Amino acid sequence: MSFYNTPFHLLDTVMQAPLGSNVVVVSDTMYKEYKQKQAQKEIDILEARAQSYRETANLIEQEIATIQTEAGLLPATEEAPAE
Repeated sequence: MSFYNTPFHLLDTVMQAPLGSNVVVVSDTMYKEYKQKQAQKEIDILEARAQSYRETANLIEQEIATIQTEAGLLPATEEAPAE
């Protein structure tokens, strides 16, 4: 005797499994608060990333200026004549 009656028996069994059938009911207010908290977390992460990028850009600009100075690539600055 075969364990499965048809080739599709296993598929039918899987389809009847209670996967993801848990339902949680929350009020509109609670859902809105949850969404706001999640959005604020994402905003905080993006702001921190942006700040890190700005700091990195500043370091790169400083390094460029250092290399230009050492290589004599900066234009000569003209001093204003003293009166």
